[in-house]
Amino acid sequence: WRRLPQPYLKAHFGLNLTFHSHINGLMTSPEVNVTALLRGWADFNADIATAVNFKTDKSASVLDNVLEIIPIPGLENISRQETFFRSVKFYFGGTPITVKPGFSCQMKAYHVGLMKGSLRVGLAAKVILDGETTFHTKSGMQTNISAQMHNVKLTPPTWMVFTNHFEMGVMFAPTLWLRGGFGPMKNMEMGFAARP
Repeated sequence: WRRLPQPYLKAHFGLNLTFHSHINGLMTSPEVNVTALLRGWADFNADIATAVNFKTDKSASVLDNVLEIIPIPGLENISRQETFFRSVKFYFGGTPITVKPGFSCQMKAYHVGLMKGSLRVGLAAKVILDGETTFHTKSGMQTNISAQMHNVKLTPPTWMVFTNHFEMGVMFAPTLWLRGGFGPMKNMEMGFAARP
């Protein structure tokens, strides 16, 4: 379980934006000056307490498609367990060969042993924010932001753990698929799997 004893966030910010423009002549570009001022404060309290209790000696859970949880560039839109890429066609002598590679992966999270413990950490403070951003056509953009924290109350992380032996881990089971054809034989499929 997790608990947040008396959490709160109070904030008040103000934004002031000014714009000035000046034309020196008909044949020149106008000079533009924009200034943005941000001032405000925030008062917050974040006190988190959590506890865990593994009552069974062994347990495991399986996630069929780990690629939907862990993003990999190029494989963002995955909604099936098996993901196939574009097919590659080449010739070996006069025999056409078509190969369409695919990939699938399962992730198994497990634990062995019994454990009971708790963790608590907290932070409360009042933050005063003062920022200024200016833009000028000749000098460009300049930004200056400062923040001050007052009445800081930090509860350092405290924990208690009761266990005799405990192990937690993750096992991956990737599978490489090859789908294609060799000459007159088509719609063949082969898989290479690695098991933990």
